[in-house]
Amino acid sequence: MRSVDKAVALALLEPQSTGDACLACALVAAAGAKIAESEHGVVMLNRFGAREGHLLVVARRHVEHIHELPWPVYADLQQLAFHAVHALQARYQPARIYTAVFGSATPRPMSYPHLHVHVVPVADASERARSTRVFSWSDGVVLYDDDEAEALTAQLRSLWPVIARPCAR
Repeated sequence: MRSVDKAVALALLEPQSTGDACLACALVAAAGAKIAESEHGVVMLNRFGAREGHLLVVARRHVEHIHELPWPVYADLQQLAFHAVHALQARYQPARIYTAVFGSATPRPMSYPHLHVHVVPVADASERARSTRVFSWSDGVVLYDDDEAEALTAQLRSLWPVIARPCAR
């Protein structure tokens, strides 16, 4: 795992553009990197994380605004985020864990127009732990090589709460 500054991360993200296709939809369709899933969403490691262990809960259906979701779908996504918090707590014992619902209606360099929930463990309680710093990438971006990502994904699957449904990989 390595950390790069925001400018480097944005340059690395540029070639991953899928043209008019939605990157989040492509991630949901990919078979590999899922930690857990439900009828309405999947949980995966954010490969451009604000902190080590940063997870994404991504809606299976392409949706850009919370108001477009019926309550059962929104509740299902939030339940995945809730279980993600428990898995991250077991793995990291962080000072805090932030959750935030994102999904820009217009494409932005650090986001995409598809509803998703960030679940981010934060190790310390210093100024670096302020939510505005965590979600702005001002302290850099965590990148994993494939082996590291697979190992952490497997570890988080093993820590997934028993009442939830981890992915079988």
